[in-house]
Amino acid sequence: MSAWRWLARTWPRLGLAAVVLAAAGQTLLWVFLVPIYQAPDEAEHLDYALAINAHRGLFLVQNSAFRSLPGSVHPYTLYLQKRAHTVDVAFHPSVKMPAGYGTAAFYEALDRDAPPSACRIDTPSQLAALYPFGYYALLAGWIDLVRLGQEGVVAVFFGARLFSVVLLAASLLLSHGTVRLLGCRPGFSLLITACIGSFPLTSFLSSYVQPDNLAFTLVSLCFYLTLRARRRECSSGPLALLGLALGALLVTKTHFWLCVALPALAMLGTELGSLRRWLLGLLLLLLPSLALGAAYWWTVRGTPNYFAPTAERSPSLPLAFLHAVKDFHLGQTHKSFWGLFGWLDTPLTVRDADTTTAVWWLIRAFAWPLAVLALCRFGRVAYRLGRVAWKGRRWLAVRAAFSNPVVNSYFLFTALMFALYIRTDNRFGAQGRNWFPFLLPIFLVALVYAPKALPRRRGRVALSGVATVALLLFSILGNYYARVSIAQRYYLPCAAGQTEQAALPLTKQR
Repeated sequence: MSAWRWLARTWPRLGLAAVVLAAAGQTLLWVFLVPIYQAPDEAEHLDYALAINAHRGLFLVQNSAFRSLPGSVHPYTLYLQKRAHTVDVAFHPSVKMPAGYGTAAFYEALDRDAPPSACRIDTPSQLAALYPFGYYALLAGWIDLVRLGQEGVVAVFFGARLFSVVLLAASLLLSHGTVRLLGCRPGFSLLITACIGSFPLTSFLSSYVQPDNLAFTLVSLCFYLTLRARRRECSSGPLALLGLALGALLVTKTHFWLCVALPALAMLGTELGSLRRWLLGLLLLLLPSLALGAAYWWTVRGTPNYFAPTAERSPSLPLAFLHAVKDFHLGQTHKSFWGLFGWLDTPLTVRDADTTTAVWWLIRAFAWPLAVLALCRFGRVAYRLGRVAWKGRRWLAVRAAFSNPVVNSYFLFTALMFALYIRTDNRFGAQGRNWFPFLLPIFLVALVYAPKALPRRRGRVALSGVATVALLLFSILGNYYARVSIAQRYYLPCAAGQTEQAALPLTKQR
């Protein structure tokens, strides 16, 4: 085989490896750049995993209200918060990390003064009554692996962050495989994988302890296995694997399970032929979710629903809907999706204020028309499917409507987010990171689905190409300037005389 022929056959794999390694390496920079616990709720997330690790099992929080439980229970949590001055820096944009943070002397002092790691914890934290246990139990096992190689609070903390980087690599591989199964060409598949991997929100979330990282991996795995099961004519193997992935997703983030499971079941239900195959497929798909869901229900039985609507008066339905539209497309949620980091106090700054303003207007210049085109495309497809069903070909219309579970999951999730926002008056505090596990369908809708609303093929290809290049450029440049913004937000500029001060233990500096 000639070198050119070998290269022609292997370049997609080499390109994918390069994209995944570049994204993982880029995220590693964020792991050590973002200060300890200067990411939203990271202390509570890691505390829950550490508590499960110390408890050597899951907690029962039956009949326990969220507010009745302590916020943190592991000694590492309070220790790291104190030594890293978490409360002093978070939500105070003008306050920097103490001089010397991040040096070898700082980490040595952090390990030297740490409380003992061997402790027994029998009291759960608040997150045990709020979130399913899947991510935290898996992270607790990962922490044991970290301790086999290196003991100490520094190794445990950054090892927990590195787990998110490992999950990102898996998510990118699965996302690429999903795009290929949808029929996209190798070059475009690599481009959209690169956009996801280098997107600033991706690097930020994948660099700290956050259950949405596992949700992203499991959502991507469910997408891939659903399409794989269809390609293999719904054989038992892919269906069983998909059932396990759905079960794991249920005990990681329940609302993601709902938005992924329904489109997957709908599509596969149209592919299964006989009643016997349909019942067997349904059993393989739902049995793991039923078993794991029952285990989760048992751990939180009798616990009040934190996300239930409050007794306070909410705005009227039309006004609440307009509030949601404004927030999702103009407000905090929109900004935190494209470039708002830390405790939502570190905005992305590209060179200077004028350039940053221009970038934001360019984002809106692409995002809003593409959103309108996506709605037009959705309406047109619904109309055509309705006509097909009206002409008596109902089964064909049903199969076509459920043929793309990836995009359908995103549409269902968007509808769910609007419903939750209106029903709870945004009690959950919508942020851009809520959409993180659905980055693949978001980008597919923007780059493939929406341009198809244009009447001419040349216009569709041109819009898709320009939008893809623009998104990739923003992801790469935005990621670089996001790191610059974080460094300026948290760290003092280098000055003469700081080297000696940085060598001192942090407790003597402040």
